[in-house]
Amino acid sequence: MVTPLSPAVRRKIIAFDPADPDAVTVSEFCKTLKISRRSFYTIRTRYAEESQAALHPRSSAPHTTQRVYDESVTRVLLAARADLKSRGWDYGPMSIRFEIAIEQLLDPPIPSVSTIARLLRAAGAVEANPKKRPKSSYVRFQRDQVRSSTF
Repeated sequence: MVTPLSPAVRRKIIAFDPADPDAVTVSEFCKTLKISRRSFYTIRTRYAEESQAALHPRSSAPHTTQRVYDESVTRVLLAARADLKSRGWDYGPMSIRFEIAIEQLLDPPIPSVSTIARLLRAAGAVEANPKKRPKSSYVRFQRDQVRSSTF
């Protein structure tokens, strides 16, 4: 993840005048600040467009937020899971999603497989079934003493 430039560095970039006869080149200026030329020109362009807003980094929040599903969706998922289980079919998230799509139990968009798994886990409907042995169960073999040769 890229850390945003501080307002002090941004202020130096904005105040830098490459047309000044005593000024260093843009490349040398960027080397002293340890930034790329692209960052330099991006901040300069943003300052020309937005003025003082260029001193602060833009939000790094995602453009699209995670979809929030209400309790009615969870109830439909649990009902589909119980139905599949009673009929003897596999009742994992992929099967539930397929069943919901075929039976048209939910209006589009249908939650993804990972979202269905997350909602079922949050509802407490999933049995814990770890795939790996926990590291705490490992017992390290170690000799009590070093083998000494008595030949």
